[in-house]
Amino acid sequence: MFYYFAELWEIDPDRELPSSLPEWVIAVLKAGPREVFEMEQIIPGANPEEMEDPISLAVEYAHQGNIDKTWEILQGCLTKDLRCIDAFVHLGTYTFGDGRSAWHAKRAMQRYLAGVKVGEQALPPGFNGLLPWSWINNRPFLRALHGLGLCQWRLGQFDAARNTFWRILMLDPMDALGCRFILPNVEKGRDYLATVADENWPC
Repeated sequence: MFYYFAELWEIDPDRELPSSLPEWVIAVLKAGPREVFEMEQIIPGANPEEMEDPISLAVEYAHQGNIDKTWEILQGCLTKDLRCIDAFVHLGTYTFGDGRSAWHAKRAMQRYLAGVKVGEQALPPGFNGLLPWSWINNRPFLRALHGLGLCQWRLGQFDAARNTFWRILMLDPMDALGCRFILPNVEKGRDYLATVADENWPC
């Protein structure tokens, strides 16, 4: 699939594309050349000269099983600056868990959505550029969208989930988050939990 993207900058918008291509691939190619952007990543208390920052420290505590400390650090980041998208993302991730609880999925969705809204406010109106995953400061926003899509899927909001995963693919056509594998299941209306169980996905 990816060899088509090698021609992204040279493609004729009027060229007929193979009908076997997924719809989102055709949309990416038809969109033609687009500007590439990198967002600003805001992490309160981070020191550029140090390897460790509050977010990575929170993740480390989570790996140790100290979720209370993780929560304290992430909430502290947001108290200092609500523009810290990655804090919303990690709070959403730890709230969502394995996705079995619809209540937790709803709570997680609120946190992911908050991160998405922060990112959207940083983008110019009518933004139609690329936010490649390879530019690391774009990752929090892309992760926020991905988490939002998973929550929407888990809660049976298939149209909304499809739009979210489609949006990620348009922003990052190289698909570092693997949305191309998720999208067909969402479009078929497959249950999130059943799909994860059947395919043993580490979502």
